[in-house]
This record gives sequence, C-alpha cells and structure tokens, in this order.
Amino acid sequence: MIQVRLFKNNEYILIPLQDYLLQTHNEVHPAWNEYMKWVNEGLSINNEKEYQTYIKKLNLKWWDTEMVRKQYEDLKSSEFAQLFDDDILKFIAHLYGIGYFNRIGMPNLSLNDWVNIKGIFKPNRDRIPDNEKYSLMDLVHLENGLNAIKYELLFALKW
Repeated sequence: MIQVRLFKNNEYILIPLQDYLLQTHNEVHPAWNEYMKWVNEGLSINNEKEYQTYIKKLNLKWWDTEMVRKQYEDLKSSEFAQLFDDDILKFIAHLYGIGYFNRIGMPNLSLNDWVNIKGIFKPNRDRIPDNEKYSLMDLVHLENGLNAIKYELLFALKW
C-alpha cells in the first residue's frame, strides 16, 4: 500500500494515499487554472505577433505551435484520453512544446513510461522508501486523483 507523509500536529505521519488525496486535493490547485491560460494561449497562436508575444511572456527560446497541436491531437486519440481529462492532455502536449523531456535528460522516454515513474517530481526520489512513492498512474483511478495529477504536473515547470 502506498503511503504519504503528512505533517500534522507538529509531526509527520504516514497515511494511505487515498486518505491523503481526500484531505489535500478536494479542489484543483489555483495555480493550475492560471497556468492553463498560458497553455491554451499557446495552442491558439495564429500569427507571428501572437507567437512573439507568447515566447516573450513565457521566456521561451522557441515554441512550435503546430507540433504542440499535433501532440495534443495524438493524445486525444490515445489511451491516455480515457485516463486523463482534456486539460491534462493539453498540459502534457505543452510539456513537449517547452522541451521538458529534453531538459530532464529523457528525450526518448515514452509517455507511458514517464507517467509510471514513481516520485518523478520528488527531489532525491532515490532516497524515498518505495512504499512512499507514487506515479501519476497510481493517482488516476483514485478519488481526487485527477486534481492531484494536475498539482503534481505543475512541478514539471520547475525543470
């Protein structure tokens, strides 16, 4: 059983992952909605002026709108569309667009492998006990799991 460390009453306690999600992810984190505005803007670029404004706003060296749109369309017709909502699919396509997988040194990693890596966004994940790490796929079918996935995905932006 996967457990999560929760700081409560001035100490860390281990609780089941589902209990953690029920306590901490009843709602989508507000930062998700804010960042999704930029994701949607990137998907709707129609001209050079919008492109230049977008890359400046996000401090990007480049942005391939057509590649991101294709990634998104491919995701919508993949098995991931049965697991993740549309915003998560857009966000993942956006990660491809900002070069996330190259930045983490895994340009050839399949999306399936990536979503199954336990503790993918945890610093020093190699030192975390296996029963305290979870992957995005571990969250999918749990109550509030999609809210938790959205929160976890925001950590990809730190790369």
